[in-house]
Amino acid sequence: MTSKILIVDDDQMLRDVLQEFLEGIGYECDQAQDAEEALKVFSPDKYKLLIVDRVMPSMDGIELMQTIKQEHPEQKIIIMTGYPSADSAYAALFDDVVEYIIKPFRFNEIATLIKSLV
Repeated sequence: MTSKILIVDDDQMLRDVLQEFLEGIGYECDQAQDAEEALKVFSPDKYKLLIVDRVMPSMDGIELMQTIKQEHPEQKIIIMTGYPSADSAYAALFDDVVEYIIKPFRFNEIATLIKSLV
């Protein structure tokens, strides 16, 4: 069975490139342009992993992660950001984020990380 990943980012180009890469190495992917859309499509039985942008309009990635983990603490989530800070990294790690990735990242690094998680 192929692991399914939900990519949540307000940057359409990044979502498309990341999805194309991940599908090329054997994963199934869906996309959400923001946290609200992600919450509409999310189901813990459907997705093995969420890859979530830290900074998005309305609800940010940390808030999305906290919302999901309240009911599904076992859900694996990777937070990615182009705006790293000690505060957001601490908040993400404190709330059991699987990994915190700084953009730009190398695709082989994210592939290795995902393989270890799913």
